[in-house]
Amino acid sequence: MKIRYILGLLVLIIFCNKVSAQILISVGSGYSQNFDGMTTATTAALPSNWKADTKTTVSTLGTYSAASTATTQAGTNIATGAANGIYNFFNGTNHAVGGLSSSSASKSVNIYAWFQNNADGEITSLTISYDVVKYRNGTNAAGFSIQMYYSTDGSAWTSAGTNFKSSFAGGDASNAGTATPPIATVSVTSQTLSGLNIVNGGNLYLAWSYGVTTGTTTSNAQAVGIDNVSIPGGGVLPVELTTFKAFKSGNNIKISWATANEINNSGFEIAKSQEGQNFWKTIGSVSGSGNSNSPKKYYFLDRNPFYGKTDYKLIQIDNDGTRKNIGQVEFEFLRPNNYSIEQNFPNPFNPTTMISFYIPEDANVKLAVYNILGVRVKELLNGYLTEGKYDIVFDGKDLPSGCYMYTLTSGNFSKTMKMTLLK
Repeated sequence: MKIRYILGLLVLIIFCNKVSAQILISVGSGYSQNFDGMTTATTAALPSNWKADTKTTVSTLGTYSAASTATTQAGTNIATGAANGIYNFFNGTNHAVGGLSSSSASKSVNIYAWFQNNADGEITSLTISYDVVKYRNGTNAAGFSIQMYYSTDGSAWTSAGTNFKSSFAGGDASNAGTATPPIATVSVTSQTLSGLNIVNGGNLYLAWSYGVTTGTTTSNAQAVGIDNVSIPGGGVLPVELTTFKAFKSGNNIKISWATANEINNSGFEIAKSQEGQNFWKTIGSVSGSGNSNSPKKYYFLDRNPFYGKTDYKLIQIDNDGTRKNIGQVEFEFLRPNNYSIEQNFPNPFNPTTMISFYIPEDANVKLAVYNILGVRVKELLNGYLTEGKYDIVFDGKDLPSGCYMYTLTSGNFSKTMKMTLLK
């Protein structure tokens, strides 16, 4: 029993050592880090899910998985002859994490953080703030910078752009530090990192890469780091969808959806795919409400539904043309057993409208329009049709405004509906 217990305990310990929990963020739930929980040790442990590495070439990032969880150097007043590496900067109780290059080593020092979306809402943007601090001067004329990058796998990195690049002018008088650092601070304040599609459980990696601003000469470097990282709750989707439904409306399928709020919403497209098919067909579009913080309802009528099961997809389009699938629903449309004719659409109309009907068998069919006196003014159809649904356009451009009737006749079936021409 003792042997089994010890083996079980070892397995549990090994398993637990493999478990890692990313920094959790979501829509409405953010994160901040000031590094003040670190010790003053040279090889101080970085905060949980933060890592760092050095590279021997400029503007080079590594991978999060291969990076180290500790710094390699530490100090307050960074001396002229200080060693290069990953720095744990501190002044009293305040800490920062960054790097110092030499002429041949630590030409890039990268600080990484691993985040995960832990909620249902998709994160499409983040508002990020942080300070870039200089802890030692440098006579290098090019100056040194920190550029932020992002990734979804921790290895393929994309620059976050110039709004997330902070630089210090070069050509300082000496390579000396100060007893009361930081020497200078550049703040990145509430900058938006957009173009993200971080779904529930999805990963986001951020990297801050230190190095010379231009060129490849890294001697006489400035020591630079980051501090006070702040990321409020992730940005929400341009449209918050609350419902997306499909239901039968006569011989059509009515698609309805509602939104709680909208941001820069140009509109929607509706696409459908029949069961067993591998492609989607766009069947219509509906204008959006632009910017709105109040509930909105939308409808679209599929007048040519497939029989059997059909998937409908709702595509939201931003004002800049960005497209995103935000909803999908399945509906099974059963083949009707009886003759039917629908109310024309639109009604009232000017001068055209559509009349839809369904015949359950191959048959001779007549469709005619009458005025209020019962006089036939136009015959729309008179012939043999196969089973199915039909849409017939009626053009009343040659008729005066008024109330008209249309009658569908086939075998023993006959039905009349009213419509209004309003010019």
